[in-house]
Amino acid sequence: MTSACTAPKLSALPPAARFEDHRGFTLTLTDGMQPTSADVNERAWSRETREGAHGVVERPARGKYDHHAQRDQRGTEESSKESHLMRRAYALKVESREALIIMRKTVGLAVLGLVMALTSGGAEAQRPVGIDVFEDVTCGCCANWVEHLRRSGFAPTSTNVDDITAVKNTHNVPAQARSCHTALVEGYVVEGHVPAAQIQRLLKDRPAIRGLAVPGMPIGSPGMEGPNARPYDVLAFDKNGRTTVVATERP
Repeated sequence: MTSACTAPKLSALPPAARFEDHRGFTLTLTDGMQPTSADVNERAWSRETREGAHGVVERPARGKYDHHAQRDQRGTEESSKESHLMRRAYALKVESREALIIMRKTVGLAVLGLVMALTSGGAEAQRPVGIDVFEDVTCGCCANWVEHLRRSGFAPTSTNVDDITAVKNTHNVPAQARSCHTALVEGYVVEGHVPAAQIQRLLKDRPAIRGLAVPGMPIGSPGMEGPNARPYDVLAFDKNGRTTVVATERP
Protein backbone atom coordinates (compact mmCIF):
# COMPACT_ATOMS: atom_id res chain seq x y z
CA MET A 1 0.00 0.00 0.00
CA THR A 2 1.32 3.44 -0.91
CA SER A 3 1.85 5.89 1.99
CA ALA A 4 -0.36 8.97 1.96
CA CYS A 5 2.65 11.18 2.36
CA THR A 6 4.67 9.62 -0.51
CA ALA A 7 3.12 10.52 -3.85
CA PRO A 8 3.17 7.95 -6.66
CA LYS A 9 4.65 8.89 -10.03
CA LEU A 10 2.52 11.29 -12.03
CA SER A 11 2.67 9.14 -15.13
CA ALA A 12 1.04 6.26 -13.24
CA LEU A 13 -1.95 8.20 -12.00
CA PRO A 14 -5.13 8.06 -14.03
CA PRO A 15 -7.65 10.90 -13.80
CA ALA A 16 -9.90 10.77 -10.73
CA ALA A 17 -7.73 8.05 -9.18
CA ARG A 18 -8.48 6.90 -5.59
CA PHE A 19 -5.84 6.13 -2.99
CA GLU A 20 -6.20 4.74 0.56
CA ASP A 21 -3.54 5.30 3.23
CA HIS A 22 -2.66 3.22 6.30
CA ARG A 23 -5.25 5.01 8.41
CA GLY A 24 -8.12 4.26 6.10
CA PHE A 25 -8.41 7.72 4.53
CA THR A 26 -9.38 7.63 0.91
CA LEU A 27 -8.09 10.32 -1.46
CA THR A 28 -9.88 10.82 -4.73
CA LEU A 29 -7.85 12.87 -7.18
CA THR A 30 -9.97 15.11 -9.34
CA ASP A 31 -7.38 16.75 -11.53
CA GLY A 32 -4.79 14.06 -12.21
CA MET A 33 -2.21 15.71 -9.97
CA GLN A 34 -0.10 14.00 -7.31
CA PRO A 35 -1.49 13.80 -3.69
CA THR A 36 0.23 15.93 -1.10
CA SER A 37 0.47 15.62 2.66
CA ALA A 38 -2.02 18.45 3.00
CA ASP A 39 -4.62 16.34 1.18
CA VAL A 40 -4.50 13.51 3.69
CA ASN A 41 -3.50 15.35 6.84
CA GLU A 42 -4.60 13.47 10.00
CA ARG A 43 -5.91 16.70 11.48
CA ALA A 44 -8.73 16.63 8.88
CA TRP A 45 -10.56 14.04 11.01
CA SER A 46 -12.68 16.80 12.52
CA ARG A 47 -14.81 16.74 9.33
CA GLU A 48 -16.41 13.89 7.45
CA THR A 49 -14.86 15.08 4.20
CA ARG A 50 -12.28 17.68 3.35
CA GLU A 51 -11.61 19.47 0.13
CA GLY A 52 -7.94 19.10 -0.74
CA ALA A 53 -5.90 21.06 -3.15
CA HIS A 54 -6.17 18.33 -5.77
CA GLY A 55 -9.04 16.15 -4.59
CA VAL A 56 -11.33 15.03 -1.77
CA VAL A 57 -10.17 13.25 1.39
CA GLU A 58 -12.86 10.99 2.79
CA ARG A 59 -13.01 9.69 6.34
CA PRO A 60 -13.01 5.85 6.53
CA ALA A 61 -16.29 4.08 7.08
CA ARG A 62 -17.17 3.54 10.79
CA GLY A 63 -16.13 0.16 12.08
CA LYS A 64 -13.37 -0.44 9.61
CA TYR A 65 -10.61 1.62 11.21
CA ASP A 66 -12.36 2.83 14.39
CA HIS A 67 -9.96 0.86 16.59
CA HIS A 68 -7.45 3.72 16.30
CA ALA A 69 -9.89 6.27 17.67
CA GLN A 70 -11.23 3.82 20.24
CA ARG A 71 -7.72 3.05 21.38
CA ASP A 72 -6.95 6.77 21.74
CA GLN A 73 -10.22 7.34 23.61
CA ARG A 74 -9.59 4.38 25.94
CA GLY A 75 -6.08 5.64 26.59
CA THR A 76 -7.42 9.09 27.48
CA GLU A 77 -10.09 7.63 29.79
CA GLU A 78 -7.61 5.29 31.45
CA SER A 79 -5.15 8.14 31.91
CA SER A 80 -7.90 10.27 33.46
CA LYS A 81 -8.92 7.44 35.79
CA GLU A 82 -5.33 6.79 36.73
CA SER A 83 -4.79 10.47 37.47
CA HIS A 84 -7.96 10.53 39.61
CA LEU A 85 -6.88 7.43 41.51
CA MET A 86 -3.43 8.88 42.11
CA ARG A 87 -4.93 12.10 43.46
CA ARG A 88 -7.30 10.12 45.67
CA ALA A 89 -4.49 7.88 46.91
CA TYR A 90 -2.39 10.93 47.76
CA ALA A 91 -5.32 12.52 49.61
CA LEU A 92 -5.89 9.33 51.58
CA LYS A 93 -2.19 9.13 52.39
CA VAL A 94 -2.23 12.70 53.69
CA GLU A 95 -5.40 12.05 55.72
CA SER A 96 -3.95 8.84 57.15
CA ARG A 97 -0.74 10.60 58.11
CA GLU A 98 -2.65 13.41 59.82
CA ALA A 99 -4.85 10.89 61.63
CA LEU A 100 -1.76 8.96 62.76
CA ILE A 101 -0.17 12.15 64.09
CA ILE A 102 -3.35 13.02 66.00
CA MET A 103 -3.61 9.49 67.37
CA ARG A 104 0.02 9.54 68.51
CA LYS A 105 -0.50 12.87 70.26
CA THR A 106 -3.68 11.62 71.94
CA VAL A 107 -2.05 8.39 73.09
CA GLY A 108 1.00 10.31 74.28
CA LEU A 109 -1.13 12.69 76.34
CA ALA A 110 -3.13 9.79 77.79
CA VAL A 111 0.03 7.93 78.77
CA LEU A 112 1.51 11.09 80.26
CA GLY A 113 -1.67 11.67 82.27
CA LEU A 114 -1.66 8.08 83.51
CA VAL A 115 1.99 8.29 84.53
CA MET A 116 1.37 11.56 86.36
CA ALA A 117 -1.67 10.10 88.11
CA LEU A 118 0.22 7.00 89.18
CA THR A 119 3.20 9.05 90.28
CA SER A 120 1.00 11.44 92.21
CA GLY A 121 -0.97 8.59 93.77
CA GLY A 122 2.21 6.77 94.70
CA ALA A 123 3.67 9.89 96.25
CA GLU A 124 0.53 10.44 98.30
CA ALA A 125 0.50 6.81 99.39
CA GLN A 126 4.13 7.01 100.49
CA ARG A 127 3.83 10.36 102.27
CA PRO A 128 3.63 9.75 106.05
CA VAL A 129 0.48 10.91 107.79
CA GLY A 130 1.21 13.46 110.45
CA ILE A 131 -0.26 12.96 113.92
CA ASP A 132 0.03 15.34 116.90
CA VAL A 133 0.48 13.60 120.25
CA PHE A 134 -0.09 15.38 123.55
CA GLU A 135 1.34 13.59 126.55
CA ASP A 136 2.05 14.12 130.22
CA VAL A 137 5.62 15.08 130.87
CA THR A 138 5.95 12.24 133.41
CA CYS A 139 4.56 9.47 131.15
CA GLY A 140 7.05 6.88 129.87
CA CYS A 141 4.72 4.55 127.95
CA CYS A 142 3.57 7.43 125.73
CA ALA A 143 6.99 7.55 124.04
CA ASN A 144 6.75 3.84 123.31
CA TRP A 145 3.36 4.34 121.61
CA VAL A 146 4.79 7.23 119.56
CA GLU A 147 7.58 4.93 118.38
CA HIS A 148 4.94 2.32 117.43
CA LEU A 149 3.24 4.92 115.24
CA ARG A 150 6.51 5.84 113.56
CA ARG A 151 7.30 2.20 112.75
CA SER A 152 3.81 1.88 111.23
CA GLY A 153 4.36 4.71 108.74
CA PHE A 154 3.00 7.72 110.61
CA ALA A 155 4.90 10.94 111.27
CA PRO A 156 4.09 11.68 114.91
CA THR A 157 4.97 14.91 116.69
CA SER A 158 5.05 14.80 120.51
CA THR A 159 4.17 17.71 122.77
CA ASN A 160 4.59 17.53 126.57
CA VAL A 161 1.86 19.37 128.46
CA ASP A 162 1.42 20.12 132.15
CA ASP A 163 -2.34 19.67 132.10
CA ILE A 164 -3.30 16.71 129.91
CA THR A 165 -6.85 16.73 131.33
CA ALA A 166 -7.51 20.13 129.77
CA VAL A 167 -6.57 18.70 126.38
CA LYS A 168 -9.02 15.81 126.81
CA ASN A 169 -11.80 18.17 127.89
CA THR A 170 -11.20 20.41 124.88
CA HIS A 171 -11.62 17.50 122.49
CA ASN A 172 -14.64 15.89 124.20
CA VAL A 173 -12.96 12.65 125.27
CA PRO A 174 -15.46 10.73 127.47
CA ALA A 175 -14.29 10.09 131.03
CA GLN A 176 -14.76 6.32 130.67
CA ALA A 177 -12.53 6.24 127.58
CA ARG A 178 -9.57 8.30 128.85
CA SER A 179 -5.94 7.17 128.99
CA CYS A 180 -2.50 8.73 129.47
CA HIS A 181 -2.11 10.60 126.15
CA THR A 182 -4.31 12.21 123.48
CA ALA A 183 -3.56 12.53 119.76
CA LEU A 184 -5.11 14.42 116.84
CA VAL A 185 -5.03 13.16 113.26
CA GLU A 186 -6.94 14.59 110.28
CA GLY A 187 -9.87 15.82 112.35
CA TYR A 188 -10.14 12.73 114.60
CA VAL A 189 -9.16 12.24 118.24
CA VAL A 190 -7.14 9.18 119.26
CA GLU A 191 -7.09 8.47 122.98
CA GLY A 192 -4.65 6.05 124.60
CA HIS A 193 -2.78 3.07 123.17
CA VAL A 194 -4.85 2.57 120.01
CA PRO A 195 -3.08 0.25 117.50
CA ALA A 196 -1.82 1.95 114.35
CA ALA A 197 -3.84 -0.47 112.20
CA GLN A 198 -7.06 0.83 113.77
CA ILE A 199 -6.01 4.44 113.06
CA GLN A 200 -5.29 3.56 109.43
CA ARG A 201 -8.72 1.94 109.15
CA LEU A 202 -10.28 5.06 110.67
CA LEU A 203 -8.63 7.32 108.09
CA LYS A 204 -9.65 5.00 105.26
CA ASP A 205 -13.31 4.54 106.22
CA ARG A 206 -13.91 8.06 107.57
CA PRO A 207 -16.82 7.17 109.89
CA ALA A 208 -18.96 9.93 111.45
CA ILE A 209 -17.43 9.69 114.93
CA ARG A 210 -15.32 11.92 117.14
CA GLY A 211 -12.50 9.42 117.53
CA LEU A 212 -11.10 6.15 118.87
CA ALA A 213 -9.93 5.19 122.36
CA VAL A 214 -8.33 2.40 124.34
CA PRO A 215 -9.25 3.18 127.97
CA GLY A 216 -6.53 2.87 130.63
CA MET A 217 -3.21 1.26 129.82
CA PRO A 218 -3.91 -2.43 129.09
CA ILE A 219 -0.93 -4.78 129.07
CA GLY A 220 -0.21 -6.00 125.56
CA SER A 221 -1.40 -2.83 123.80
CA PRO A 222 1.12 -0.89 121.63
CA GLY A 223 3.59 0.82 123.97
CA MET A 224 2.51 -1.40 126.87
CA GLU A 225 4.02 -4.68 125.75
CA GLY A 226 4.86 -7.15 128.48
CA PRO A 227 4.00 -10.49 130.07
CA ASN A 228 0.44 -11.53 130.89
CA ALA A 229 -1.03 -9.64 127.91
CA ARG A 230 -4.80 -9.82 127.75
CA PRO A 231 -7.43 -8.90 125.14
CA TYR A 232 -8.63 -5.31 125.18
CA ASP A 233 -11.33 -3.30 123.41
CA VAL A 234 -11.01 -0.41 120.99
CA LEU A 235 -13.86 2.07 121.41
CA ALA A 236 -15.40 4.64 119.12
CA PHE A 237 -16.91 7.73 120.71
CA ASP A 238 -19.02 10.61 119.43
CA LYS A 239 -19.18 14.28 120.40
CA ASN A 240 -21.86 13.51 122.98
CA GLY A 241 -19.66 11.03 124.85
CA ARG A 242 -21.35 7.83 123.72
CA THR A 243 -18.99 4.90 123.17
CA THR A 244 -19.16 1.74 121.07
CA VAL A 245 -16.80 -1.24 120.87
CA VAL A 246 -15.45 -1.40 117.30
CA ALA A 247 -12.73 -4.02 117.77
CA THR A 248 -11.26 -6.42 120.30
CA GLU A 249 -7.50 -6.82 120.11
CA ARG A 250 -5.90 -10.09 121.21
CA PRO A 251 -2.13 -9.59 121.61
